[in-house]
Amino acid sequence: MKGPQKVEKGGVSMPLTKSESFLAKLQKGNRIQVPVLIRWKHKLDSGEIFRVIVISRRSDSSEEFYARLNQGGIITMPKIVI
Repeated sequence: MKGPQKVEKGGVSMPLTKSESFLAKLQKGNRIQVPVLIRWKHKLDSGEIFRVIVISRRSDSSEEFYARLNQGGIITMPKIVI
């Protein structure tokens, strides 16, 4: 299987092919909150792993990493990215 995967409750794997973008403020502990509407729209559950691309507004650089969604809809960025 190639690309990001999402496992539904029935055990069926579905590829996630849609990308979402939103503005986020870096919170304490290098965390970013995923908006509720995006979580509801895609029926995202805690523990799911995503490919994340962060683009800085200050510089034209971007970083890519994998992150896991926690119970509050928050992902943690690695310190290397910041």
